[in-house]
Amino acid sequence: MSDAPEQQPHRERLDNPGWRGPGWAMTTSVFGQGSEGDAQRQLGRMAGVIERVRSATFMLDGEGTIREFRLNAEELLGWQRTEMIGKPFHAMFRPADREAADRMVAAVQSGDDARGALDAITPSGASVPVDVHLMGLRDGAGHVVVFGYANSAEDLIRFTRDRAVLDSLFEQFPVGIVVYDEQGRYVRLNRALEEINGLPVSEHIGKRVREVLPGVDPRLEEIPDEVLRTGIPVVDEQYGGFTPASDEERVWSVSYNRLHGPDGEVIGLSGLILDVTDRHRAAAAAAGARRRLALVNKAGSRMGTALDVERTARELADVAVPDFADAIVIEIKEEVFDERIGPVGPVWLAPVRRRRVLVHEGFGAVPDPVRAEGFSAWSTDPDISDRMLGGAAWHSSAGISAVAKEPIRSVDGTLLWQPTGGDSILVPLWAREALLGVVHFHRHPDSPPFESEDIEVAEEITTRAAVSIDNGRLYYRERTTALMLQRALLPQRIPSLPGVEVAYRYLPGSVGAEVGGDWFDVIQLSGARVALVVGDVMG
Repeated sequence: MSDAPEQQPHRERLDNPGWRGPGWAMTTSVFGQGSEGDAQRQLGRMAGVIERVRSATFMLDGEGTIREFRLNAEELLGWQRTEMIGKPFHAMFRPADREAADRMVAAVQSGDDARGALDAITPSGASVPVDVHLMGLRDGAGHVVVFGYANSAEDLIRFTRDRAVLDSLFEQFPVGIVVYDEQGRYVRLNRALEEINGLPVSEHIGKRVREVLPGVDPRLEEIPDEVLRTGIPVVDEQYGGFTPASDEERVWSVSYNRLHGPDGEVIGLSGLILDVTDRHRAAAAAAGARRRLALVNKAGSRMGTALDVERTARELADVAVPDFADAIVIEIKEEVFDERIGPVGPVWLAPVRRRRVLVHEGFGAVPDPVRAEGFSAWSTDPDISDRMLGGAAWHSSAGISAVAKEPIRSVDGTLLWQPTGGDSILVPLWAREALLGVVHFHRHPDSPPFESEDIEVAEEITTRAAVSIDNGRLYYRERTTALMLQRALLPQRIPSLPGVEVAYRYLPGSVGAEVGGDWFDVIQLSGARVALVVGDVMG
């Protein structure tokens, strides 16, 4: 192939009538900024291919002579523009394909597009398989201008394969896939995401997330915007919300990555969206189970450290608030604190008036139980009292209004508990077939309601507290009995004896018990003698 002098575009436009008028304007629109006619539509169809496939673009006149040879043609085929201008179209190809190239030009001259697989030739004589497409344009005077491009067949096969993989991924992949433009608007999404959102693809394209899904977490729109701005990918970010696909709240995991064009410009965003509602619920259930187990373990280690009713009640309040409930009300029978208490019966007759109450809410020191006035609200409700007397817990989101019909006040009128809306669990303090009191666990309206597993936890820690309280009660009763016996063993009156002065002091061996089985006596004997006797009641 011989060298040909470069022909200046300006001179060609003046000398060759095929470059004048509308024909030239339409042709320049292909290479320039316009958007006219069939050439622009054809270029639009091939834009995605040209970006990914090495292509040679050129223009021919109506006789099939090369009139323009673009830079990308130089890069693909190795020929300089100055070497190709003015040459016949078939000179680009190996001799065996030149006849086919001439037939393509003839087809365009007759008004058809032409396409074929040919072998182009490089200056070194190497073959470059290309896919050639010619398109003719005709101006008002009938002059023909041919726009053509030759795509690398190797790149085209690779692109076709990659495109098939991508299309298969979009159509068959069970994970939601989405592509946004640089403004965060939907460009493409697959069927999986269509099902996740519950809306057809047509209702997404060109819109932003919140326009399509107003019921989702606002972060779903903020996260991609941030990735578009910073370029920092996001992996497995979780959010929740509602979509037309489901009436219940769902949880999704999203991952986003910014997309860049050939020159590094930001062209959009790709994302993967996976419905992880079941996984989220399982994780939440496992976390809840761990919290409940930790609470039960905490109750086992902290409650019942002393045989003291009030201390056990405070320990129960400290365990339950705020880790389990926002507030707790512990009602204990007054007889449990009475030094003259006898065996506690299995029935706590309703309505109950006299009791002691411990109220603890939020953080801070746990108070002591105080004497309260008025009726126990639960005992005036037959449904609740039957469950309490049967040893079963009672749960209701309306429990606070049903149980605490009136505020709880102390005997001096101090307000101890003011009813508010929320979720409640009532559990009886039941031990050794005796109802010692009732524990009321409460959560405020802005806190998550109690779940069925929470009722079991409430029963578990209350049962432990009831056993400790009952042990304290029994210890208190045995201690009272021992003190009475101790006093009975000691002399009620020390006799006044001539020549003898008697004094005594009792020091129990156990500081905590303050009672023992030791006794003494002073006995007057004959012959001015005195017997001093000391004894011990074993066991």
